[in-house]
Amino acid sequence: MTALPTARSLIYPAPPSDATEPPVFAGTVTLTPRDRTVRIREFETDEGEPFVAEFSERTRLDAALGFVLDDGRLLQIRFVAAELMEVRGDLARIAWHIGALRMHCQVESDHLLTYHNDDLEVYLRQMGAEVTRRRGPFFPEILNDKVAVPAPGHGLAQPSPREIARPEAPAPDSAPETAPAPHNSDGPF
Repeated sequence: MTALPTARSLIYPAPPSDATEPPVFAGTVTLTPRDRTVRIREFETDEGEPFVAEFSERTRLDAALGFVLDDGRLLQIRFVAAELMEVRGDLARIAWHIGALRMHCQVESDHLLTYHNDDLEVYLRQMGAEVTRRRGPFFPEILNDKVAVPAPGHGLAQPSPREIARPEAPAPDSAPETAPAPHNSDGPF
């Protein structure tokens, strides 16, 4: 069995002041939001060539230009385009509401991005936000390498604001814990 080419490092964009030649890529790899962090994983280039990405620790790929294969070839990283909403307005207030609804959000200096959701769009517009639909790569803020992504064929893996259940209020600490009264079928009620 032939060993697959392996990528153990990444190439990143050069600083604007750096006058180096742009890299020459031997192929491209289109990744989904699920692929944005990796430790060891087999991928396939858009041209159909399999390879392995193997890093010493979990590595985020969203800022990288490409993989550097052990044979010296470079593979350009691209991210699949998602249906998004670009949101402008009172960003702190809007981001709080998006987070309270457990929707994922990419934070930029002058706008927010989140997966397109009709119910959320109506809600944001009612709050006075300016909402524009667009397609593009999505890099939401993540915690512990977890990110919500659209389910195949369903468009959105996250629940709509209507589907989010409100947790019941906890019982006061002073209330004694009692079992519910048994149902009495002999009574008038």
